[in-house]
Amino acid sequence: WVDETRPRSQGARLTAWELGQQGVPHTVIPDNTGGHLMQHGLVDLVITGADRVTRGGDVANKIGTYLKALAARDNGIPFYVALPSSTFDDTLTAHALVASRLVRLVEAEDASVPQRAVAPVAASGIRVEGMDAAAVRVAECCAPLLGDDLLALHTGGTDVVVHRADCPDGIGSVVEGRGKVVDADWAGGLTGSSVTAVVEVVAIDRSRLLRDVANALSEEHVNIVACSTHTGNDRVARMRFEFELADPSHLKSVLRTIRRIDSVYDAYRIGSIGSVAP
Repeated sequence: WVDETRPRSQGARLTAWELGQQGVPHTVIPDNTGGHLMQHGLVDLVITGADRVTRGGDVANKIGTYLKALAARDNGIPFYVALPSSTFDDTLTAHALVASRLVRLVEAEDASVPQRAVAPVAASGIRVEGMDAAAVRVAECCAPLLGDDLLALHTGGTDVVVHRADCPDGIGSVVEGRGKVVDADWAGGLTGSSVTAVVEVVAIDRSRLLRDVANALSEEHVNIVACSTHTGNDRVARMRFEFELADPSHLKSVLRTIRRIDSVYDAYRIGSIGSVAP
């Protein structure tokens, strides 16, 4: 398992690539998934890096390591730190000093990045540094919505394909060397358009379940375009809804509402179809 390592995606962009180069099987996961995997017995040991090590042997990173250490301890999982000798700092003797030093390092790194001209914005609302807006294409496999973390790949020539940061196809392309990662961000929404999202709802089947989910979507003011349902022998119902959103950022609220419905134990986005002209 390889954490994304937000906000700079060192795990998704660097660690995963290095493991791929060495032929090591791996899966990139969102940062907060680590504790869940440990809890379910899917982690044998945890290995993390280090930004600084104090004179007394205390280890510190900019963000994220502390929660992994707590989760590992709570689940009885060995926790190791892989570090080069250059991370040792004899001038540091306390955690507070480490924290202040790391803050200064981050600020210095950010200040050292030269300011670049603003890139043109594609029709999708995505801006890719150094590329013409017409060359930017949203990946059909995951179809990122406004607010999603992005993984943009320069696939050759003038084409750039933009995936969600957690898209298996996009990550696979990076690992296999089928694209160069380039900077991309959201410059704005889809003016005058709606966005079609696809959501899967998993629940214990019961009477009026479909009605309750449909009513919840109606109360969230989304327009249901299509719906399909299937219930297995284990009485687990899987319902797939395709609906239009005027504001892509509204999706999180929709998912929270669905998850509060009785007998529903998960609801998640599985993709989006794209923009729809008004």
